[in-house]
Amino acid sequence: MTNRAPVVLLLLTLSPVPAFAAGGMQPGLWEVTTRMQMTGMPMQMPAQTVRHCYTKQDIEKGDRTVPQAEDKNCKVTDYKLRGNTATWSIVCTGQGAMSGTGTMTTSATSFTGMSKYKMRGNGDTMDMVANISGKRIGDCK
Repeated sequence: MTNRAPVVLLLLTLSPVPAFAAGGMQPGLWEVTTRMQMTGMPMQMPAQTVRHCYTKQDIEKGDRTVPQAEDKNCKVTDYKLRGNTATWSIVCTGQGAMSGTGTMTTSATSFTGMSKYKMRGNGDTMDMVANISGKRIGDCK
């Protein structure tokens, strides 16, 4: 695969807003860090950290906090919540077509998770892993 930049940008739009298991998570301002690893990359990509405000409604609904791609060709499916662990699948069609799965486990003030993606094109397969962690840092403004 010669042009991986669109894939990286797509994954960075998916990864910073992770799936939360609603069990016990506190609403508020969360700092979310994503570390991407991709096969065939000569060096590790730097971690990306964003801040996001999760409301009581987001947490009660649960699936509102699943990765929401800005790309209309991506769809999150199979969202399941068991206790404080959420799982999901994602499929993207069109340019940069890919599929993947994810899991996230939360406590009241922190979470960890991982998403695995596979992209095929031009006779190549690229595997990507996003390790996600977060912590509550305060109230929303």
